[in-house]
Amino acid sequence: MQSLCFAVGITTVTLSPDADPINVRENTQTTLQCRTSGGIPAAKVNWFIQRSGQVQDVTSLSTNTYQEEGDLNVTLSTLNFTPLKFDQSGQIYCSANNVGVDRISTKPSINVLYGPKTGILQNVSKVRGENLVYQCLYTPGNPPTVDFEWTRSGTDNSWVKQNTQNLTIPNVQRSDEASYTCNVSSLLRPTLISAMITQWGGKFDVTTQQRIPRICRS
Repeated sequence: MQSLCFAVGITTVTLSPDADPINVRENTQTTLQCRTSGGIPAAKVNWFIQRSGQVQDVTSLSTNTYQEEGDLNVTLSTLNFTPLKFDQSGQIYCSANNVGVDRISTKPSINVLYGPKTGILQNVSKVRGENLVYQCLYTPGNPPTVDFEWTRSGTDNSWVKQNTQNLTIPNVQRSDEASYTCNVSSLLRPTLISAMITQWGGKFDVTTQQRIPRICRS
């Protein structure tokens, strides 16, 4: 008696998470999965990232496992990749085939999250009695929304933290001589992991000098 062999083509392949865009953190490994419908034989799954019309095959970063559902085989393909800024606004997707035509998943956009960075802050020397206004220079991240916090060295009880981009010290005195740090932070909300705050700090020193009185000559 001869056994009959027949093929059953898959009908769908589904990418998870089901989100568009998929928010990912720069330089942090991200795991995505594609699942096929049942078929005979088990389907082969390939992964791709499309950037500016150019398609990169990233199947080598994936692993496949297989499940039986009744008489059919389901392929589960897991992709582990580390996103870079270069991937921003690219589309990620998978394709699957066992017999017949390729089945393509959705193509969500990649939104690469990263924090802000402060620029180089230059030391400042002020004449006592003058006002100091110092801008914290920074490069925004993604998202561009940031919070500021100024702190200073020492234990001066009169110092009050400031939460604006500009540090303001009116009527500078010798007691204001210290190291000041501008902390710039932003809240990142990746799709697959908990929200987190990233922070970057830049420091500069303030020194003062006595005002030199004018000498009037008759």
